[in-house]
Amino acid sequence: ACENGRPTACVQIGLAFNEGVVASTDRDRAAAYFDEACRKGAQRGCHLLGNQLEAGSRGERTWSTRARELYEEACDGGVAGACNDLGLFYEIGRGGLAQDEAIAESLYTTACNLADPAGCLNLARRLADFAPRSADRQRRARELFQRECDSEAPSSKRARARACHTLGENARTGRSGTERDLARAVGMYSKACELGDGDGCCSLGLAHRGGWAGLSRDDTKANELLATACELKSTCGCENLGLAHRLG
Repeated sequence: ACENGRPTACVQIGLAFNEGVVASTDRDRAAAYFDEACRKGAQRGCHLLGNQLEAGSRGERTWSTRARELYEEACDGGVAGACNDLGLFYEIGRGGLAQDEAIAESLYTTACNLADPAGCLNLARRLADFAPRSADRQRRARELFQRECDSEAPSSKRARARACHTLGENARTGRSGTERDLARAVGMYSKACELGDGDGCCSLGLAHRGGWAGLSRDDTKANELLATACELKSTCGCENLGLAHRLG
């Protein structure tokens, strides 16, 4: 089907090689199919090829510049994730771009309006933590974090987990115009952990260790959660688990 001019088929074959569905994972063959899809007009192929180049660039300027060009093409074609990735390039000044936080926020807004969970999360992050600070921007950020945390879309699991953890942190610290509420914080950490967020598991472990919000102090449960967090590559989890072992 790909050879017969169906670019969407090229995308699907590329994804199969990228994820090891048809055989062992083969990133080079995946990239070749994404490239063919892109050349045949499938903007999603352009976005996925940009992801492949970015992942393999190891900081090489030429590769990151090409990835940026692909993101621009795909974003112009309405691919939400490409707008988000291009926003990240503008935010940090990558791919030959000058850093421009205003353009980054605009691209995150576009991505979010196109229902990209990562784009909504990045937009909420900027509204909450970056100038110009205002009560309205903080309110919009809280609404976006809550919407993403509550989402049931299968594709948004990672963004859901991060959003729930952020809501927990805000409830614990009173950040971003949020009322301090340890019980709500613990609930958000629990949901984030269930969704596979390592920092959420770490925070929940610390809550059990400290007996927050009426929890019984439980070092065994705390260490189990910290171990899970560490397995999920959470620095918080690994450091606190190591400290627990050193202190006995």
